[in-house]
Amino acid sequence: MGSGHIRRVDHDVNDAQIAVRGAFGLPTAREKPKRSAAKERIAMPEWRLGQSSGEKADRRRNSCKVQQSCLVKPGKGVQIAHREGIVLFDRRLHVEIAKDHEPHELHERERNQSRGRNGRYLFWSAPMLTRRLLPLALVLVPAFLSAQVVRIASYNVAGLGGQRKDYMTLAKVIDNFDVVAAENVKSAGGLEKVLSLLADGWEAAISDNEQEGAKYSEFFGFFYNERVQLYRMLGPYPGDAQFSRPPYGANFKVKGSSFSFNLIACHIDSSKGAQAHEAEIDRLGAVYKYFEKLTGNHGITIMAGDFGEERMRAFHSLTDEGGEQVLPLKATAMGSSGAKRNDDHIFVSPGLRARVEKADVLYWTRDWGGSRSTVSDHFPVYLVLKAGR
Repeated sequence: MGSGHIRRVDHDVNDAQIAVRGAFGLPTAREKPKRSAAKERIAMPEWRLGQSSGEKADRRRNSCKVQQSCLVKPGKGVQIAHREGIVLFDRRLHVEIAKDHEPHELHERERNQSRGRNGRYLFWSAPMLTRRLLPLALVLVPAFLSAQVVRIASYNVAGLGGQRKDYMTLAKVIDNFDVVAAENVKSAGGLEKVLSLLADGWEAAISDNEQEGAKYSEFFGFFYNERVQLYRMLGPYPGDAQFSRPPYGANFKVKGSSFSFNLIACHIDSSKGAQAHEAEIDRLGAVYKYFEKLTGNHGITIMAGDFGEERMRAFHSLTDEGGEQVLPLKATAMGSSGAKRNDDHIFVSPGLRARVEKADVLYWTRDWGGSRSTVSDHFPVYLVLKAGR
C-alpha cells in the first residue's frame, strides 16, 4: 500500500441541522445560496464615495433615480434590503433611500454622514489608522511568532482499525495536540474513522511499509491539524531485516514560521525475545543519523514511540549520537488498575532541546479497564516546542 493522505469523509446534513440553519436564514448543504435579483439590477458607475467634485456629484444626481432599481456605487459590505427602498451598509455611510426622496436630499445626507468632525471625508481614516498602527504591528508580530508553540505527541493506538474501538474518545484525545505520530495502526480505515470525527482542518497520512509483526501487519500514521503542514514523507529506515517494524519518518513545517522538524515514529518489537529486542534498541543511533542526514543535518529530529524499554542506559547508541530524552520518568502504559511501565519515550536533537517548553504524559482517563480495551493500553506522550525563530 502506498503512502498518502487520508481524505476527510463528508457526511450528509441531517434534518435537525437543516432546521437549525434554516431558522437563521443560512444555506444548507442541500441547497445552494440564491443570488439576489436586486443585486443583479444594480449598475456600477465610475464615481467613488469620498469624492465630491461638482462634475461627479452631478453625474450622481442624474444617475440616481429611486425606482425599483437604483444606479448607485455601494461600498464594501453592501446589502440589498428590499425592492421598494435600498439600504446601504458601508464602513463610511449609512443611508436609507425612501421612495419619495429627491436626489438632492440623498446626496446631502450622504455628504454629511460621510464626513468626520473636522469636515474631512472619512475615506482617509483607514490609511491614517494603518500608518499609526504599523509601527506597533512591527513590534508585536515578531513577539507573537517567537511565542508560537507546537504540540507534538506520540501515541500507541493499539491496533487501530483492526478491533473494536471507541473512535470518538480517541479523536478527543488526539485533538489535544497539533501533530500525533500513531504507532500500531492496522489499517488506513482506522485513521479515516478517527479523522471523520475530528474538526475541520485535520488531516492524516499513513506509511507505506507493511511489516509482519508478531500478530499482524502494522503501519505508522500521522495526524496533523491546520497549524502544521506535512512537508515531506521521509519513509522507513532502510534495511527491513534490522527491525521488525522499521521506524518511519515525516517532515513537518509550522505554518506562519520558518520552523520545521522531523518526526520519527518507532515501535520496537519486544515479542521476539530479549536479545532481538536489545539489538533493535542498539540500532536507534543509526536511525537517528540516517534521518538527520536525509534532511541536511540541521538538528531537527524527534524520535518518539513505544520502545518497550524502561532502562535509559539501553539507549546509549541513540544518546551517543546526540538524542536527548525529554520526558520525565513516568509510567506510560495502562494496566487494569492504573498506569504502569515506562515504555514510551521522546528523544530530540540537541538543537531542539532549548525549544522544549514542556514534556509529559497525558493521563486522560481513570477508567483503566474500559479505556484499555476500547481505546488503547498506552497513554500519549508529548512535548511542547517553541516554534518561533
